[in-house]
Amino acid sequence: MKKTVLTLVAAVGLMLASCDTESSYHTMGIVYPTQSSVVYADQQVDSIKFYVTDDFRLTPLTSWLSVPDTLREMKVQNVYRVVYELTFPVLFEANTSGDIRHGQLSITSTGADKWDQTATANYTQVPWHNITCPAPAFSYSDRLITGAKFEVTDSATQVTDTLRFTAYDSWTLSNGEFAHPDKSSGTAGKQEVVLAIDENVATTERETSIALESCGVKTPITIKQTGAKL
Repeated sequence: MKKTVLTLVAAVGLMLASCDTESSYHTMGIVYPTQSSVVYADQQVDSIKFYVTDDFRLTPLTSWLSVPDTLREMKVQNVYRVVYELTFPVLFEANTSGDIRHGQLSITSTGADKWDQTATANYTQVPWHNITCPAPAFSYSDRLITGAKFEVTDSATQVTDTLRFTAYDSWTLSNGEFAHPDKSSGTAGKQEVVLAIDENVATTERETSIALESCGVKTPITIKQTGAKL
């Protein structure tokens, strides 16, 4: 989680106006996210980073996205028209919808001389966890990602495999028919779990599924195993 930061932007000549108290210089803009920030199903916090010279207000435009009440509106005492850069946390509810969803956070800044400006930060929340191994296989529609599945194929005689993921809260991992994780639960953070794989003595391919669960969201991981060679 990024801490709230209040720093002076030292871009002289670009973003710093004259020290004249009569100056009518105003500016505001979003530094992050510049397009849309992608957050995961169990992720609870990201951020918004912006620069401003005047009073501002943050307004969530989506029900599952919020900012702390104490940070929603601030007065900026800034007679010298310097530019401040701020980073605030943006909070999320877990995505249990099963669908990719899009949220927005509006920032409005107002000042003297009837100056006001509004910009919007965009966030995309996916309905799966941050699993890196196996890598996600994405599905697309009109060049947009519509889903992801996680699948690995092992040989009939392979005895171990590895899962890697980042959890943003406490998590559990179910047991598979022939794939058995060495850890079934844990706390937030980067994780590496070793799977013990039973040998496949049949000549036919088989598969099983284990589920990663965190914050009420379940992401299935499919393990396929080739058949034994005659």
